[in-house]
Amino acid sequence: MFNKALWNKEYKQAKFILWSMWIVLFLGMPIQVITRLQNLTEYEKNELSINPDFKIHTDYFYDNVLNFTSIYVVLLILIFILASLLIGSERGNKTNDFTFSLPFSRKQIFLSKWMIGTTFIVSAFILNFIFTQVIIYFSEYQNMLNFEWSFIYFIYPFIAFVALYVFALFFGTITGGFIYQAALTFIFFIFPLGIYFLLGSFFENVLKRDLYDFFYEMDILFLGNYFDTNSIKNLFFNVIHQNNVVEDGFYSFISYDYQVYYYFLLIPVFYTLILLPLSVFLYERNKVENNGKFLLFPQLNKFFMFGIVICFALLGGIIGTAFVPYRLNYLDSLFYIFGFIGFGILSYYLTRKLYNVNLKISSR
Repeated sequence: MFNKALWNKEYKQAKFILWSMWIVLFLGMPIQVITRLQNLTEYEKNELSINPDFKIHTDYFYDNVLNFTSIYVVLLILIFILASLLIGSERGNKTNDFTFSLPFSRKQIFLSKWMIGTTFIVSAFILNFIFTQVIIYFSEYQNMLNFEWSFIYFIYPFIAFVALYVFALFFGTITGGFIYQAALTFIFFIFPLGIYFLLGSFFENVLKRDLYDFFYEMDILFLGNYFDTNSIKNLFFNVIHQNNVVEDGFYSFISYDYQVYYYFLLIPVFYTLILLPLSVFLYERNKVENNGKFLLFPQLNKFFMFGIVICFALLGGIIGTAFVPYRLNYLDSLFYIFGFIGFGILSYYLTRKLYNVNLKISSR
Protein backbone atom coordinates (compact mmCIF):
# COMPACT_ATOMS: atom_id res chain seq x y z
CA MET A 1 0.00 0.00 0.00
CA PHE A 2 2.77 2.44 0.93
CA ASN A 3 4.86 3.86 -1.90
CA LYS A 4 7.31 6.65 -1.17
CA ALA A 5 7.00 8.27 -4.61
CA LEU A 6 3.19 8.41 -4.44
CA TRP A 7 3.29 9.58 -0.83
CA ASN A 8 5.63 12.47 -1.73
CA LYS A 9 3.43 13.42 -4.69
CA GLU A 10 0.27 13.59 -2.55
CA TYR A 11 2.11 15.33 0.27
CA LYS A 12 3.42 18.12 -1.99
CA GLN A 13 -0.06 18.61 -3.40
CA ALA A 14 -1.87 18.83 -0.05
CA LYS A 15 0.74 19.64 2.62
CA PHE A 16 -0.89 22.97 3.50
CA ILE A 17 -4.24 21.32 4.32
CA LEU A 18 -2.57 18.35 6.02
CA TRP A 19 -0.62 20.53 8.45
CA SER A 20 -3.58 22.86 8.86
CA MET A 21 -5.48 19.93 10.42
CA TRP A 22 -2.63 19.41 12.85
CA ILE A 23 -2.52 23.10 13.78
CA VAL A 24 -6.29 23.35 14.19
CA LEU A 25 -6.39 20.35 16.54
CA PHE A 26 -3.35 21.55 18.48
CA LEU A 27 -4.86 24.99 19.04
CA GLY A 28 -8.32 23.53 19.61
CA MET A 29 -7.44 20.72 22.02
CA PRO A 30 -4.41 21.17 24.35
CA ILE A 31 -4.04 24.95 24.01
CA GLN A 32 -7.75 25.61 24.38
CA VAL A 33 -7.99 23.22 27.34
CA ILE A 34 -5.32 25.21 29.21
CA THR A 35 -7.43 28.34 28.86
CA ARG A 36 -10.63 26.51 29.80
CA LEU A 37 -9.08 25.04 32.94
CA GLN A 38 -8.04 28.52 34.05
CA ASN A 39 -11.55 29.82 33.37
CA LEU A 40 -13.04 26.88 35.25
CA THR A 41 -10.85 27.63 38.27
CA GLU A 42 -12.07 31.23 38.34
CA TYR A 43 -15.67 30.12 37.90
CA GLU A 44 -15.38 27.64 40.76
CA LYS A 45 -13.88 30.27 43.08
CA ASN A 46 -16.71 32.69 42.33
CA GLU A 47 -19.37 30.06 42.92
CA LEU A 48 -17.77 28.87 46.17
CA SER A 49 -17.84 32.42 47.50
CA ILE A 50 -21.63 32.30 47.10
CA ASN A 51 -22.31 28.65 47.89
CA PRO A 52 -19.72 26.80 50.05
CA ASP A 53 -21.23 23.45 48.99
CA PHE A 54 -20.76 24.10 45.29
CA LYS A 55 -18.80 21.50 43.32
CA ILE A 56 -17.99 20.82 39.69
CA HIS A 57 -19.78 17.74 38.35
CA THR A 58 -18.13 15.41 35.86
CA ASP A 59 -20.65 16.09 33.11
CA TYR A 60 -20.23 19.83 33.51
CA PHE A 61 -16.44 19.49 33.43
CA TYR A 62 -16.39 17.47 30.22
CA ASP A 63 -19.04 19.57 28.48
CA ASN A 64 -17.09 22.74 29.20
CA VAL A 65 -13.49 21.56 28.96
CA LEU A 66 -13.49 18.77 26.37
CA ASN A 67 -16.26 20.06 24.14
CA PHE A 68 -14.54 20.76 20.81
CA THR A 69 -17.60 21.21 18.57
CA SER A 70 -16.41 24.44 16.95
CA ILE A 71 -12.99 22.95 16.23
CA TYR A 72 -14.59 19.85 14.75
CA VAL A 73 -16.56 22.01 12.32
CA VAL A 74 -13.31 23.54 11.05
CA LEU A 75 -11.69 20.09 10.89
CA LEU A 76 -14.65 18.74 8.95
CA ILE A 77 -14.31 21.50 6.35
CA LEU A 78 -10.56 20.84 6.04
CA ILE A 79 -11.17 17.11 5.53
CA PHE A 80 -13.71 17.77 2.80
CA ILE A 81 -11.29 20.21 1.10
CA LEU A 82 -8.43 17.71 1.41
CA ALA A 83 -10.41 14.91 -0.25
CA SER A 84 -11.61 17.25 -3.01
CA LEU A 85 -8.06 18.52 -3.55
CA LEU A 86 -6.53 15.06 -3.84
CA ILE A 87 -9.09 13.76 -6.34
CA GLY A 88 -11.44 16.44 -7.67
CA SER A 89 -8.86 19.12 -8.44
CA GLU A 90 -6.69 16.58 -10.28
CA ARG A 91 -9.55 15.96 -12.68
CA GLY A 92 -10.12 19.66 -13.29
CA ASN A 93 -6.49 20.76 -13.85
CA LYS A 94 -5.65 17.65 -15.88
CA THR A 95 -2.90 16.36 -13.58
CA ASN A 96 -5.13 13.30 -13.39
CA ASP A 97 -3.79 12.28 -16.82
CA PHE A 98 -0.22 12.53 -15.55
CA THR A 99 -1.05 10.57 -12.37
CA PHE A 100 -2.57 7.69 -14.34
CA SER A 101 0.48 7.60 -16.62
CA LEU A 102 2.74 6.79 -13.67
CA PRO A 103 3.88 3.13 -13.29
CA PHE A 104 1.37 2.46 -10.52
CA SER A 105 -2.04 0.84 -10.52
CA ARG A 106 -5.09 2.99 -9.88
CA LYS A 107 -5.65 1.03 -6.70
CA GLN A 108 -2.21 2.04 -5.43
CA ILE A 109 -2.85 5.66 -6.37
CA PHE A 110 -6.19 5.82 -4.57
CA LEU A 111 -4.94 4.03 -1.46
CA SER A 112 -1.99 6.41 -1.21
CA LYS A 113 -4.47 9.32 -1.19
CA TRP A 114 -6.52 7.56 1.49
CA MET A 115 -3.47 6.61 3.55
CA ILE A 116 -1.85 10.05 3.71
CA GLY A 117 -5.07 11.75 4.79
CA THR A 118 -5.96 9.06 7.30
CA THR A 119 -2.43 9.07 8.74
CA PHE A 120 -2.53 12.81 9.43
CA ILE A 121 -6.07 12.66 10.86
CA VAL A 122 -5.24 9.71 13.15
CA SER A 123 -1.88 11.07 14.34
CA ALA A 124 -3.25 14.59 14.94
CA PHE A 125 -6.20 13.26 16.90
CA ILE A 126 -4.30 10.76 19.04
CA LEU A 127 -1.31 12.93 19.96
CA ASN A 128 -3.29 16.09 20.64
CA PHE A 129 -5.79 14.20 22.76
CA ILE A 130 -2.92 12.63 24.74
CA PHE A 131 -1.50 16.14 25.29
CA THR A 132 -4.93 17.21 26.49
CA GLN A 133 -5.22 14.32 28.95
CA VAL A 134 -1.72 15.00 30.31
CA ILE A 135 -2.59 18.67 30.87
CA ILE A 136 -5.71 17.70 32.80
CA TYR A 137 -3.81 15.06 34.78
CA PHE A 138 -1.32 17.64 36.05
CA SER A 139 -4.04 20.16 36.84
CA GLU A 140 -6.14 20.43 39.98
CA TYR A 141 -8.94 18.60 38.14
CA GLN A 142 -7.13 15.29 37.63
CA ASN A 143 -9.83 13.56 39.67
CA MET A 144 -12.23 14.38 36.82
CA LEU A 145 -10.40 12.07 34.42
CA ASN A 146 -12.70 9.20 33.58
CA PHE A 147 -12.12 6.53 30.94
CA GLU A 148 -15.72 6.26 29.77
CA TRP A 149 -16.21 10.01 29.53
CA SER A 150 -12.90 10.38 27.67
CA PHE A 151 -14.04 7.57 25.40
CA ILE A 152 -17.22 9.48 24.56
CA TYR A 153 -15.39 12.71 23.81
CA PHE A 154 -12.54 11.15 21.84
CA ILE A 155 -13.37 7.81 20.24
CA TYR A 156 -16.73 8.83 18.80
CA PRO A 157 -15.48 11.84 16.80
CA PHE A 158 -12.13 10.16 16.08
CA ILE A 159 -13.74 7.19 14.30
CA ALA A 160 -16.33 9.47 12.70
CA PHE A 161 -13.71 11.73 11.09
CA VAL A 162 -11.79 8.77 9.69
CA ALA A 163 -15.06 7.58 8.13
CA LEU A 164 -15.89 11.08 6.87
CA TYR A 165 -12.60 11.24 4.99
CA VAL A 166 -13.43 8.01 3.15
CA PHE A 167 -16.94 9.38 2.63
CA ALA A 168 -15.51 12.50 0.94
CA LEU A 169 -13.06 10.48 -1.18
CA PHE A 170 -15.91 8.29 -2.38
CA PHE A 171 -17.67 11.22 -4.03
CA GLY A 172 -14.41 12.03 -5.79
CA THR A 173 -14.61 8.66 -7.54
CA ILE A 174 -18.01 9.39 -9.10
CA THR A 175 -17.79 13.14 -9.83
CA GLY A 176 -15.75 14.94 -12.46
CA GLY A 177 -14.37 17.95 -10.63
CA PHE A 178 -13.44 19.69 -7.40
CA ILE A 179 -16.66 21.70 -7.13
CA TYR A 180 -18.92 18.75 -7.87
CA GLN A 181 -17.12 16.54 -5.35
CA ALA A 182 -17.21 19.16 -2.60
CA ALA A 183 -20.88 19.94 -3.27
CA LEU A 184 -22.04 16.31 -3.20
CA THR A 185 -19.96 15.54 -0.10
CA PHE A 186 -21.58 18.39 1.81
CA ILE A 187 -25.10 17.62 0.50
CA PHE A 188 -24.95 13.96 1.46
CA PHE A 189 -23.38 14.77 4.82
CA ILE A 190 -26.42 16.83 5.80
CA PHE A 191 -28.82 14.59 3.86
CA PRO A 192 -30.12 12.53 6.84
CA LEU A 193 -31.11 15.63 8.80
CA GLY A 194 -32.23 17.44 5.66
CA ILE A 195 -34.49 14.68 4.35
CA TYR A 196 -35.99 14.26 7.82
CA PHE A 197 -36.87 17.95 7.79
CA LEU A 198 -38.25 17.83 4.22
CA LEU A 199 -40.33 14.71 4.85
CA GLY A 200 -41.55 16.17 8.13
CA SER A 201 -43.05 19.12 6.29
CA PHE A 202 -44.60 16.80 3.69
CA PHE A 203 -46.25 14.69 6.38
CA GLU A 204 -47.48 17.78 8.22
CA ASN A 205 -48.92 19.65 5.23
CA VAL A 206 -50.15 16.84 2.97
CA LEU A 207 -50.76 13.79 5.15
CA LYS A 208 -51.72 15.88 8.21
CA ARG A 209 -49.69 13.83 10.64
CA ASP A 210 -46.37 14.01 12.44
CA LEU A 211 -43.37 12.20 10.97
CA TYR A 212 -42.11 11.25 14.42
CA ASP A 213 -45.44 9.52 15.15
CA PHE A 214 -45.12 7.61 11.88
CA PHE A 215 -41.63 6.37 12.78
CA TYR A 216 -42.86 5.47 16.25
CA GLU A 217 -45.70 3.38 14.81
CA MET A 218 -43.33 1.60 12.42
CA ASP A 219 -40.92 1.04 15.28
CA ILE A 220 -43.59 -0.59 17.44
CA LEU A 221 -44.84 -2.67 14.53
CA PHE A 222 -41.51 -3.96 13.20
CA LEU A 223 -38.74 -3.29 15.73
CA GLY A 224 -40.44 -3.52 19.11
CA ASN A 225 -39.87 0.08 20.24
CA TYR A 226 -36.12 -0.11 19.69
CA PHE A 227 -35.53 2.50 16.99
CA ASP A 228 -34.43 6.04 17.86
CA THR A 229 -35.08 8.83 15.35
CA ASN A 230 -31.74 10.41 16.32
CA SER A 231 -30.12 7.52 14.48
CA ILE A 232 -31.40 8.71 11.11
CA LYS A 233 -30.87 12.39 11.76
CA ASN A 234 -27.15 11.96 12.28
CA LEU A 235 -25.36 8.96 10.81
CA PHE A 236 -21.86 9.83 12.00
CA PHE A 237 -22.09 11.12 15.58
CA ASN A 238 -24.45 9.44 18.03
CA VAL A 239 -24.31 9.75 21.80
CA ILE A 240 -27.67 9.14 23.41
CA HIS A 241 -28.40 10.80 26.72
CA GLN A 242 -31.29 11.97 28.84
CA ASN A 243 -31.62 15.22 30.73
CA ASN A 244 -32.10 15.29 34.48
CA VAL A 245 -32.73 18.40 36.55
CA VAL A 246 -30.36 18.40 39.52
CA GLU A 247 -30.86 20.52 42.62
CA ASP A 248 -27.57 21.75 44.06
CA GLY A 249 -27.94 24.23 46.89
CA PHE A 250 -29.13 27.51 45.41
CA TYR A 251 -29.08 26.23 41.84
CA SER A 252 -31.02 23.94 39.55
CA PHE A 253 -29.21 22.83 36.43
CA ILE A 254 -29.50 20.18 33.74
CA SER A 255 -27.29 17.15 34.22
CA TYR A 256 -26.68 14.95 31.19
CA ASP A 257 -27.02 11.36 32.30
CA TYR A 258 -25.17 9.73 29.40
CA GLN A 259 -26.19 6.27 28.34
CA VAL A 260 -23.46 5.24 25.93
CA TYR A 261 -24.62 2.84 23.24
CA TYR A 262 -21.36 1.49 21.91
CA TYR A 263 -23.01 -0.17 18.94
CA PHE A 264 -23.43 3.32 17.45
CA LEU A 265 -19.68 3.15 16.79
CA LEU A 266 -20.52 0.56 14.14
CA ILE A 267 -22.14 3.28 12.00
CA PRO A 268 -18.90 5.10 11.01
CA VAL A 269 -17.03 1.78 10.97
CA PHE A 270 -19.64 0.46 8.54
CA TYR A 271 -19.13 3.53 6.33
CA THR A 272 -15.38 2.93 6.24
CA LEU A 273 -15.59 -0.80 5.53
CA ILE A 274 -18.12 -0.35 2.75
CA LEU A 275 -17.00 2.89 1.10
CA LEU A 276 -13.25 2.21 1.02
CA PRO A 277 -13.36 -0.93 -1.20
CA LEU A 278 -16.24 0.57 -3.21
CA SER A 279 -14.20 3.72 -3.82
CA VAL A 280 -11.23 1.66 -5.01
CA PHE A 281 -13.53 -0.30 -7.33
CA LEU A 282 -14.97 2.89 -8.86
CA TYR A 283 -11.61 4.69 -9.08
CA GLU A 284 -10.20 1.80 -11.09
CA ARG A 285 -13.07 2.00 -13.59
CA ASN A 286 -13.79 5.70 -14.14
CA LYS A 287 -13.12 7.07 -17.61
CA VAL A 288 -10.73 9.98 -17.98
CA GLU A 289 -12.72 11.39 -20.91
CA ASN A 290 -15.60 12.13 -18.50
CA ASN A 291 -13.49 14.44 -16.34
CA GLY A 292 -15.23 17.78 -15.92
CA LYS A 293 -18.71 16.30 -16.05
CA PHE A 294 -21.01 16.20 -13.04
CA LEU A 295 -20.97 12.39 -12.91
CA LEU A 296 -18.29 10.10 -14.30
CA PHE A 297 -20.67 7.16 -14.65
CA PRO A 298 -23.70 7.78 -16.93
CA GLN A 299 -25.46 4.86 -15.22
CA LEU A 300 -25.90 7.08 -12.13
CA ASN A 301 -27.65 9.89 -14.01
CA LYS A 302 -31.19 8.59 -13.54
CA PHE A 303 -30.65 7.82 -9.86
CA PHE A 304 -29.32 11.30 -9.10
CA MET A 305 -31.95 12.89 -11.33
CA PHE A 306 -34.69 11.25 -9.29
CA GLY A 307 -33.12 12.22 -5.95
CA ILE A 308 -32.45 15.84 -6.94
CA VAL A 309 -35.95 16.36 -8.33
CA ILE A 310 -37.66 14.84 -5.27
CA CYS A 311 -35.57 16.85 -2.77
CA PHE A 312 -36.10 20.14 -4.59
CA ALA A 313 -39.80 19.37 -5.00
CA LEU A 314 -40.09 18.81 -1.24
CA LEU A 315 -38.21 22.06 -0.67
CA GLY A 316 -40.55 23.80 -3.12
CA GLY A 317 -43.53 22.56 -1.12
CA ILE A 318 -42.12 24.20 2.03
CA ILE A 319 -41.55 27.46 0.14
CA GLY A 320 -45.09 27.25 -1.26
CA THR A 321 -46.61 27.11 2.22
CA ALA A 322 -44.79 30.36 3.09
CA PHE A 323 -47.19 32.18 0.75
CA VAL A 324 -50.38 30.92 2.38
CA PRO A 325 -52.48 33.91 3.56
CA TYR A 326 -53.44 33.79 7.23
CA ARG A 327 -57.17 33.60 6.44
CA LEU A 328 -56.62 30.78 3.95
CA ASN A 329 -54.43 28.56 6.12
CA TYR A 330 -56.78 25.66 5.43
CA LEU A 331 -55.36 25.70 1.88
CA ASP A 332 -51.81 24.95 3.03
CA SER A 333 -51.93 21.52 1.36
CA LEU A 334 -52.86 23.10 -1.98
CA PHE A 335 -50.04 25.67 -1.78
CA TYR A 336 -47.63 22.89 -0.78
CA ILE A 337 -48.61 20.83 -3.84
CA PHE A 338 -48.22 23.83 -6.17
CA GLY A 339 -44.75 24.51 -4.80
CA PHE A 340 -43.89 20.80 -4.96
CA ILE A 341 -44.85 20.47 -8.63
CA GLY A 342 -43.33 23.80 -9.67
CA PHE A 343 -39.93 23.20 -8.08
CA GLY A 344 -39.96 19.59 -9.25
CA ILE A 345 -40.36 20.61 -12.89
CA LEU A 346 -37.79 23.40 -12.57
CA SER A 347 -35.20 21.14 -10.92
CA TYR A 348 -35.74 18.49 -13.61
CA TYR A 349 -34.78 20.87 -16.42
CA LEU A 350 -31.90 22.41 -14.46
CA THR A 351 -30.50 18.96 -13.66
CA ARG A 352 -30.62 18.01 -17.34
CA LYS A 353 -28.62 21.15 -18.09
CA LEU A 354 -26.16 20.26 -15.33
CA TYR A 355 -25.51 16.85 -16.86
CA ASN A 356 -24.51 18.55 -20.12
CA VAL A 357 -22.10 21.01 -18.49
CA ASN A 358 -18.43 20.10 -18.70
CA LEU A 359 -16.58 21.95 -15.94
CA LYS A 360 -13.10 22.92 -17.06
CA ILE A 361 -10.51 24.38 -14.71
CA SER A 362 -7.28 25.44 -16.37
CA SER A 363 -4.12 24.10 -14.81
CA ARG A 364 -1.72 26.57 -13.31
